[in-house]
Amino acid sequence: MGSTELEKVSTAVDVSVNGVKLTYPGLEIDEGLSRESWREELKKATAAGRLVDWCLGDLLAFGDRKWGDSYREASEITGHTVGSLRSMASISRRIPPHVRRLELSQYAHRPVAPLCAVDENGQLEYEQPVQTEWLDRAAREGWGFEALNFELKAEADARLKVAAQLKAHPVGAERHDAEAGLPEPCPDCGGTGVRR
Repeated sequence: MGSTELEKVSTAVDVSVNGVKLTYPGLEIDEGLSRESWREELKKATAAGRLVDWCLGDLLAFGDRKWGDSYREASEITGHTVGSLRSMASISRRIPPHVRRLELSQYAHRPVAPLCAVDENGQLEYEQPVQTEWLDRAAREGWGFEALNFELKAEADARLKVAAQLKAHPVGAERHDAEAGLPEPCPDCGGTGVRR
């Protein structure tokens, strides 16, 4: 991005609220800012940072769908690596806006992005209720990427253990499944709803 373009961006983001002036490339903070206002501005800045990753991901997914592979061009514009941009687009594509949790970073959403099923036409269908359930839990528990990923893998391991028990002891299988608190595996494929 050239210096003229940066100057245009800097004037476009010149906003002042509660003694904090947002300019490019940072903030000008009034020394009289109260602690309460400081806390509020921290919350806003955190939310804005998380929103930026979703905006980039949505724009990248759109560009990829509309014009094909545009990641190199996007990398030149944003300064992010092509790999990071592909990841942002993939997460945005797989998790629709109504499922996203602003209190979690986009990266923290990554473990639930692959949760999917195959519809009757053989197309991937993302399990939004499952994604929503896990993201709600992550937000409630204060989990980031690592904790959410760990919990998803732990559930997948528990499902595999139950499946092995069912295979080894098919009599009374319903009882074992109910005791584990897990839904029954898919009768067609034996899937657990969690991809590895």
